[in-house]
Amino acid sequence: LASVQSPPVRPAPAAPAPPTIIAAKKTPLPPAPHTPRRPAVEKPAAHTPAKKVAAKTPEKIAPELARAEAVVGTVKAWARAWSEQKVDTYLAFYGEHFTPPHGQSRSHWEKIRRRRIMAPKSIRIKLTAINVTFRDDAHAVVTFRQHYHANTFTGATAKTLTLTRQGGQWLIENERVRR
Repeated sequence: LASVQSPPVRPAPAAPAPPTIIAAKKTPLPPAPHTPRRPAVEKPAAHTPAKKVAAKTPEKIAPELARAEAVVGTVKAWARAWSEQKVDTYLAFYGEHFTPPHGQSRSHWEKIRRRRIMAPKSIRIKLTAINVTFRDDAHAVVTFRQHYHANTFTGATAKTLTLTRQGGQWLIENERVRR
């Protein structure tokens, strides 16, 4: 009898060993640089053609914000002089080209303002919702809500002041009251 030999049994190839993973030390990412928020930029007026409006870059926004702060500072100082009943200081905020209402002369208007400011025992002026727009580098329009409190009268009105930059300061050239 012949014996049949079966071929030698070879073990199945071993599965490859899993790769060795070397744990790397995690280095935290540096914090993202702080980017200051850009202030809201006023939209151009409806009558301004879009192609004439320059893009507002940070270099253009900073001087505009500084101008707006100077204008708001002037308007607040004007209201403070009025509240403190410092008539000469109050009147100094009006430029030489100021147009008094109702066709009055400047001297007549000033005489009336002096009486009205000095008559109450106390005055308190509060301004809210202040908004500044610029016609150009030397002309600003400021709108706000004016709250007037005196021992003789209390009231609130919407007001618009047009200011012009003259000799390094902002002066009132026109004043309109809207009820």
